[in-house]
Amino acid sequence: MKLVQFNDYRLGVAEDDSVYDITGYLPNGEAQWGPIRMVRLVEGFDQVRDRLADDLSAHRLSPAKVERYLPPLTRPDKVVGAPVNYNVHRQSYPDVDKYTIKASGWFLKAPSAIVGPSDAIRIPREGVVNYEGELCLVIGKTASDVSAADAMPYIFGYTAMLDLTFKNSDGRSTRKSWDTFAPAGPCIVTADEIADPQNLGVHVWIDGELVQDYCTDDMIFPIPELIEFTSGRMALLPGDLFTTGNGGPSGALKDGQTVKVAIDGIGEMSLPVRYR
Repeated sequence: MKLVQFNDYRLGVAEDDSVYDITGYLPNGEAQWGPIRMVRLVEGFDQVRDRLADDLSAHRLSPAKVERYLPPLTRPDKVVGAPVNYNVHRQSYPDVDKYTIKASGWFLKAPSAIVGPSDAIRIPREGVVNYEGELCLVIGKTASDVSAADAMPYIFGYTAMLDLTFKNSDGRSTRKSWDTFAPAGPCIVTADEIADPQNLGVHVWIDGELVQDYCTDDMIFPIPELIEFTSGRMALLPGDLFTTGNGGPSGALKDGQTVKVAIDGIGEMSLPVRYR
């Protein structure tokens, strides 16, 4: 399924160019605080999946009116990032192994940096902000000391993230946590619909020009190894987002541009760039 958030934090399933409101399938869904609803749905999805699928196939749900798409998940406990995780980086950095997640650790992006698939990216008037389109994991259940062999069932689904970085001397997490520096979307695709997450095309356009075009099969540390390494030191919780690295050339954003990000099987998002 493709899960979305829309309007005032309504939960939806996107199917056949329509969105179906499924907020009521979440226990006490209407009473739940809006920004946390999707995390709660991820936690309890196994309890509602079959009934939801039956109602969709039997046309017992009516299309909803969507006024605005929100990020598919707005309040994760954390956003984890894998630095320098593609072999293509070896062309530019012969010592790339010094900077991988296993050598230098992960970085964290503030959850408050998350924005939706058509929201504006706000950049400072001075300085350089780089873009990196990335496959992002959505954790489905608590992962602590999980081996690579057992890692994949801990993934609830996948979304796209544009990992933005202000290129200055601040610490890595500071540079990556400015407001609007974690656009995500357009949906969460449940893991059962992605046959091979290590064989997905990732594409980024700036004002219609293709600037990144790569495949997730080029990761230095594939998804199971990322989960094994991280969960061995820090528990990954339901709803956590884990962005897996970028495999294309990175460039600087400019005011007035439009960035489009697309990942095979997940969808696309298009965001305007504006000065703060």
